[in-house]
Amino acid sequence: MKAVAELPGELRLLVQLVLIEGLSNREAAEAANCPEGTLRSRLSRARGLLRASLDKHATDAGSDRVVPFPERREQRR
Repeated sequence: MKAVAELPGELRLLVQLVLIEGLSNREAAEAANCPEGTLRSRLSRARGLLRASLDKHATDAGSDRVVPFPERREQRR
């Protein structure tokens, strides 16, 4: 949770709503008063910041093996 707490306020709110509380993207966009596409973009940025923070924490803790996140899925067309 420390990594989440270190996110900028708006990104932290979106992570809280979607990843922790389980709201759908539509519900979270309405709660945050932003378009759904903007929410998806900001969540992507927040996930990247979380990934970097957790990787740094693991490295600082002496881990010689950081498990990567799965590759991005191909978008449906």
